[in-house]
Amino acid sequence: MVVRTVGALSTHRCAAVHAINDQSAKLDGVSPFGEATLLALTSPAVEHLIAGDGIGYAQIDPRFGSAELSVHPDHRGRGIGREFLSAVLALAPEVKLWAHGNLP
Repeated sequence: MVVRTVGALSTHRCAAVHAINDQSAKLDGVSPFGEATLLALTSPAVEHLIAGDGIGYAQIDPRFGSAELSVHPDHRGRGIGREFLSAVLALAPEVKLWAHGNLP
């Protein structure tokens, strides 16, 4: 289940997002989140979509009309990414999605 929140994430949630980023980078060879996304974890201006405690994360930044999302490698292949993408597009249908690297 994807939960939406707006504004700064707690320290615990920020750590979970960094863990998703680090584990994904280790497996994929590239970080799923850019520097701006990680810096905006505590911004009051962005929307966050969170699945579980470190399962997946998406961020919508209305200031730039962009979004990034990733699912922790241990939880991939279960439709969570598709659920995130649907939630992102429902909230911001015109959003541009960033993809880092050349991954499937």
